[in-house]
Amino acid sequence: MTVIRNFSEKLMGKSICLCKNEESAAEEMFNVIAANRDQLTEFLPWPDKIKTVKDQLNYIKMTNESWKQKALFDYGVYLLSNQKFIGNVGVHSIEWRHSRCELGYWIAKDMSGRGFITEAVQLLQAECFRLGFHRIEIRCSSKNEKSAIVALRNNFVLEGYLKDEMIENGQFRDTLIF
Repeated sequence: MTVIRNFSEKLMGKSICLCKNEESAAEEMFNVIAANRDQLTEFLPWPDKIKTVKDQLNYIKMTNESWKQKALFDYGVYLLSNQKFIGNVGVHSIEWRHSRCELGYWIAKDMSGRGFITEAVQLLQAECFRLGFHRIEIRCSSKNEKSAIVALRNNFVLEGYLKDEMIENGQFRDTLIF
């Protein structure tokens, strides 16, 4: 059984750092989201809700409150070389009682395909296991090939296919469970 604990606020990798979101990063984060909105809205429901820097600041405040409640752990992904914000990863759908959680992630289009999200998932997965989680899931649209590839690269096993599991962009979508 998992003991309810806090995640580390900073996880260092070889080329990236995962850092608990800080309010001071709201503008930089918003700018990356705005520049990648078309790509992000293809598979994620939230980008249209982040219309201003204030919206992003409110999101950061919400995630930091959820962090205190140990309900969600959200990280910005930063390049070690220049501290540039390039995406986000998080632990959500946490079931402490059952030692289970889910990972989610996104990256700026110009940073895609360089292994940064694969490394971020490795860091987060190691932190989850360090804290005693037994099951870690990645769920994504059956059409989101890049997300599925990240799961497979990190040795996740495709266990399920949920037909018409949720509505995405006004249409039912199928969900892969790794």
